Amino acid sequence: AALIGKRQNSPLPFRSPAKMPHAGTKTGYANSATKVEPTQYSEMDVAMSVVMFMAASAGMSIANKMAVDALDMPLLLVGLQCAFTAAIVPLVAYKTVNLGSWSDKLRWLPVSLL
Repeated sequence: AALIGKRQNSPLPFRSPAKMPHAGTKTGYANSATKVEPTQYSEMDVAMSVVMFMAASAGMSIANKMAVDALDMPLLLVGLQCAFTAAIVPLVAYKTVNLGSWSDKLRWLPVSLL
């Protein structure tokens, strides 16, 4: 929690995995003495993840197409979806979302306008 809101030495608005706290270390950061083994997933786990992602993606595309046809105002629909997401994400994940400093926000603002 102490790292949230503080700028890390990264040009990106999020923390790199090397800067993430690790349990069991004296400083809370990974070092050369700490070896973190990657998680091994079975082929079935990977296959099911891919299939479920494809199903969710197709379902959202179909639902958005149906919503645009029913509402006939696509920009209003996109605006409502963005507003809903902007309101819900901070409420649900307020402890884990790091928005960075104001200079980070201004630096990334042109990307959102593309």
